[in-house]
Amino acid sequence: MAGIHSWKHIPEDKGRVGLTHPTIRKTTLKQAKVYIAVLIISMLMDWTVFPMFYGATYKRSTFVNNIKIQVFDLDGGPVGTNITNMILSTPGAKNLPRWELSTAASTVKEAERLVQRHKWGAFVINPGLTNSLTSAIVNGTSYDPTKALTVLTASGRHPVGEIMYLQPAMRAAAAKLSAGYSMAALQEFKKADPLTRSMIRPNPTALVNPIGFTVKEVAPYNFSLSPVVTTFGFLTCTLCIVAPFLLWKLTTFELFRRIRYRDLVAFWLTVIFVYLLFISLYFSLAFLAYKGPGYSSEQHALPYTAGKFFSIWFTAYAVLLALCMWLFACYLIAAPSFLGFISVMHVIPNVVSTIVPAEMTPRFFSLFHALPFYNGTMLFRYITSGSGPQIGTNLGVILGEVALMLIVLPISIWFRQYTVLSGIADPMGSYRGNAFFESPVPYYKDAEKPKDDGKTTSDDGTQGASSAASKEYEHITTDRHNNSKLTIFTLASEAPAAEVAKIVDDNGGAASFNSSNLGI
Repeated sequence: MAGIHSWKHIPEDKGRVGLTHPTIRKTTLKQAKVYIAVLIISMLMDWTVFPMFYGATYKRSTFVNNIKIQVFDLDGGPVGTNITNMILSTPGAKNLPRWELSTAASTVKEAERLVQRHKWGAFVINPGLTNSLTSAIVNGTSYDPTKALTVLTASGRHPVGEIMYLQPAMRAAAAKLSAGYSMAALQEFKKADPLTRSMIRPNPTALVNPIGFTVKEVAPYNFSLSPVVTTFGFLTCTLCIVAPFLLWKLTTFELFRRIRYRDLVAFWLTVIFVYLLFISLYFSLAFLAYKGPGYSSEQHALPYTAGKFFSIWFTAYAVLLALCMWLFACYLIAAPSFLGFISVMHVIPNVVSTIVPAEMTPRFFSLFHALPFYNGTMLFRYITSGSGPQIGTNLGVILGEVALMLIVLPISIWFRQYTVLSGIADPMGSYRGNAFFESPVPYYKDAEKPKDDGKTTSDDGTQGASSAASKEYEHITTDRHNNSKLTIFTLASEAPAAEVAKIVDDNGGAASFNSSNLGI
């Protein structure tokens, strides 16, 4: 049984020294400098990420006033005019949306289509309200107050912003409007002279509750996964790709040394395209399996079809291509110390762009509209809810980014190969001048120095072949008379002089000659 102090006397430690031993002090200091540099990078990363993430969310309720809710007066009568004025005169606040009178729709269906594609929501004063309410008050005809107003909501614009801030504000405004108009109608009725009151037979409902409302969801996006489906889905796919990318970055040094450039470009593009095709397929399959019960009901989302499956697959594929080709291009040229920083600084802004509406964030975050996650999320919401205020722009941005990455990635591959072959970058990606730089490829400036006379003297006085003389050089000349190639190998000074050349003819045959045969 090992003694309590046996760890101090491990046999394998014979000949080793402690961290503070003078013989390794230089190595220890070198390691410490690297760790301190990594710590500083991590601190900078934290103080960049936290303000970016929390800064986009902590004041979102104070930016609700940036959003406009449309008001459509399709009645055109005095009742519709009064209601419109009451809505537009509602006191504003930072945590409440603004009301905007619109004439862009002449029917309820047109208003629904407009809100579904371009707006956050709307109040529609239904046509014929003045006539039906007047008839109910004067003649006592039947009256349904819920048909006075239609409140149009569009959760597909953004489930968090719409459900948390806009829909409650719109419902509260409609209820306040109903109560205010009812109170005003009762007061007007009391002010009427007795003769007038005796001549009318009001419908009690029309008198007590003249204005009601019906809420209609025109871009349903209320299924159970709606707040996180693209945020978590795209994030998971990206994280599943980061590990292979890092592995490829750290283990492909020999590929860049031995394979020609055009083959490297074709290889990496093929690998990335195929790999991301399967990752994006898994995203579409996962959504199909876990979209939740009641997904296709009227108030949850549009009906799920085979076309939607492939549309979601294509959307995820385009998002991952745009982001991951750029990410891999950055990995190829980045030093190891910055790989984590690059990963986090690509992931967090993309995540932020999906969790908070741009209208509810400071102006700086509008720059995130160019990110793949944001545009992919907007495309996904259009597919599942029909809400797409800028669907053409979102699709164009994503495809444009994919096209741009098809230019950027080959440039990054060229740079990586150039630095490898020039002895500037080592297998891990560190660059010359780094404390741990170690490359088997000689530095290109050293290779350009004049060669010595072929001999060097070692410490023990013996002569050996110099590094220049020990290299093997190949010279190819072409014999134009018989269309064959003469390849002459100049060997190190100690190499046998017996076989110094061979002639390789066109049909692949080879004949070896001694130096005497060649007349050398």
